[in-house]
Amino acid sequence: MRFEDERLLWWVDGVYSPEECAALVARIEADAPTLATNNPIYRDQDRVMRDDPAFAHELFDRLRPHLPERMGELRLLRLNERLRFYRYRAGQRFSPHMDHWYRPSDDEITLHTVLVYFNEGFEGGETRFQEQVEETVVPRAGRVAIFQHKVRHEGCEVTRGTNTRCGPTWCTGDSGRGQRHSVRATGHVGASRGKVRAEGAGTRGALWRDAEGRARRPSLTRGTN
Repeated sequence: MRFEDERLLWWVDGVYSPEECAALVARIEADAPTLATNNPIYRDQDRVMRDDPAFAHELFDRLRPHLPERMGELRLLRLNERLRFYRYRAGQRFSPHMDHWYRPSDDEITLHTVLVYFNEGFEGGETRFQEQVEETVVPRAGRVAIFQHKVRHEGCEVTRGTNTRCGPTWCTGDSGRGQRHSVRATGHVGASRGKVRAEGAGTRGALWRDAEGRARRPSLTRGTN
């Protein structure tokens, strides 16, 4: 499902300072990331998963000025506290794929991914978008990429050094009529002091409910499945 009349991809710079990024990388390394999957032919990066409500709240506060307050009838509320931190070392990559909507509960569904980059100084490791949007996001410390789920992309192979980033979280929304929704995001959130560049249309990971309080499935919303 995509919302074709909303942005598909944009990014925000300056979400975290270099000092904050260095501290976050050290924290991730201390958690000893391990292989993220049992299918390394498709993806072979390392990952740490953590539930961290305080971190998610701060992340949301930084990013909120750059997120749409509404998607159709839905209103942005929060980020989910489940965070995924990824480490790509030389030779590691994530093959082309699309992120899929997720329903953490009967009345929630995700729409967007947010990727936060924590370091630079390596070679490769770009996030390359294909088909729906032809664009390549180059990792920069403190940069955040935001995109709708159903946009094909890949994590390009790192050829030298190590690339560290944060992966999916969930934003929740409320239509203002007793409807709860949640927006999916991958990683960290942008700061109000950052610069914004927009390409195409979109956001990631919103959860929705209709006016009668029923969970709204993707097939009932605008956009393309």
